Amino acid sequence: MSDLIFNRVTDNYVYTGSRLRAGTTSDKLRLTSTGSQSVIDLCNNSNIDISASTIFLNGQIVSEGGIQVGSGTYGGRITKSSNMYEIVIDPFGVDGVDSTTQDASGSVVIMGDLIVRGNTTTVYSTNVDISDVLLTLASGSTYTSITDADNAGIQLGNGYANFVYSKTENRWTTNVGLTISGGLTVASAVSNTNKITGYAGIDYSGNVLSLTNASQLPVTMSTFTLKTADLSAAIATTSPNDWVDAPGYVVSRVVLSPNSFIKMEFKVNYISSPEADQTLSFQVLKSITGNSPGSYTTVFSDISLGSNMGVTFNNVYYGTFIDDLAGATLSSSTVFYKLQFMRNCPSNDTISTPFGIVASSGNYISLQELYEPNA
Repeated sequence: MSDLIFNRVTDNYVYTGSRLRAGTTSDKLRLTSTGSQSVIDLCNNSNIDISASTIFLNGQIVSEGGIQVGSGTYGGRITKSSNMYEIVIDPFGVDGVDSTTQDASGSVVIMGDLIVRGNTTTVYSTNVDISDVLLTLASGSTYTSITDADNAGIQLGNGYANFVYSKTENRWTTNVGLTISGGLTVASAVSNTNKITGYAGIDYSGNVLSLTNASQLPVTMSTFTLKTADLSAAIATTSPNDWVDAPGYVVSRVVLSPNSFIKMEFKVNYISSPEADQTLSFQVLKSITGNSPGSYTTVFSDISLGSNMGVTFNNVYYGTFIDDLAGATLSSSTVFYKLQFMRNCPSNDTISTPFGIVASSGNYISLQELYEPNA
């Protein structure tokens, strides 16, 4: 061989016992292939040691054994897996090949963005630490609106617990209970059904129960109104068969919901007329026309109390009633209730004797709202 050209068609193999160099310029040695044959044919367990700092390839590297980067504790490997269509990146030195169960220590650092185009991303790590303050799901999906993302959310295991979006209800749902240890604020007023308050945000399909399951409706003492002062005697001697206002016996309540029930109690000591055929009646009226008493409508009546046997009758009246606020449209959040009494007697009776409410420290009026959020 008279020159240093090794890539002619007539050359097949070059055997040399010494190192092969190409000189100081890049055009002195050219390595190509002839047909299906390789230019460099190395024997088994042979190595190619290239000390050049950079290698430029126009094609690709094909390896059956893998690619090793560095060595020892500062090395890692990219190898094939025992599973079809799978490769393994092992950053923990050189500790084996062809296995997905190798030591999972070490880290793979990606300095830029990571884009995964496959259908499934599976993470076997114990902890997932994300520095971003906002986690966005379905950002790259083809959904055109939020109502298309039915059942999107977070699921544990095979679905024994989940927190997902329902396009039918247009809200988040969970198939297990929800415990809130802090405060709960509901905002954005709307008029839908099944609200904890008259505002948007929390619906319920069953009863709202206390921890002791003692009540089917959430009732608190903050809904309680009691009046004992200014309840003086209300003794009348005229106007038989006409309703008379009991002075001071007016009480109001600012309600939480226009669908609630008001439980009211009236306790008064009274005296009925001693004449025969005469009794005493009580009734309660309600006003819902504004923040001060306006026109009243009758809520309930208890009639013909007393003996009508011609003797003076002293007794105690206990009036109890539950008023459904949903039966009327409230013009404000305040409702008023007042007490009236009346002497019942025949039209030909002209006797006028004292009758009505007797002053007593035990007289009272109380209102309690039984909270009902349903519209």
